Amino acid sequence: MRHQGERDSEYQLSKGVLIYLAAPFSDSDPEVSRRRLDEVSRYAAHLLSRGALVLSPLPHGAQFDLPDIPDSVWPELGLRITEGCDELYLLEFEE
Repeated sequence: MRHQGERDSEYQLSKGVLIYLAAPFSDSDPEVSRRRLDEVSRYAAHLLSRGALVLSPLPHGAQFDLPDIPDSVWPELGLRITEGCDELYLLEFEE
């Protein structure tokens, strides 16, 4: 897992900064999606432990990823949430 935003171990995270944590989720293999959700949740917890405020559609919205919810909801929700955030982090998975 790689992330953009926190470039190296010397990066100083400002207390109270609101971070939008983005990452790919969907995959044809449900196990890959579950693993991504777990990794995003762990990284969000890491940021929270350092004093950041974190919003991510994955841990917050995975329970709503149901067949009757159109896929178009998620990008629109993400864009609206980012408007109120101070920083954007993007996690990339090496699979």
